[in-house]
Amino acid sequence: MMRRFFDKAGLSVLSVEATNWNLGKKDGYQQRAKNASFPNGNSWHDVRLDNQQHIDKALPGRIERRSRDVVRIMLPLVKELAKAEKTP
Repeated sequence: MMRRFFDKAGLSVLSVEATNWNLGKKDGYQQRAKNASFPNGNSWHDVRLDNQQHIDKALPGRIERRSRDVVRIMLPLVKELAKAEKTP
């Protein structure tokens, strides 16, 4: 939905998400196994759980590792896409 605002401004957007389709109802909404830190198995849109302080405490180093992984994997793709010809 937000993409249309970026499109209107002429800005390209690349969004990355990950989920484990084997958890819960196998619909992608349960992010991880249920535990004391994530009682429902997710943190989306829950200010108590969906914040850097909580995630760093519950999953030490996860944000830094995942951020590095995304850049390591996506940067070559972005560089390749930047070489592509624009289509009307």
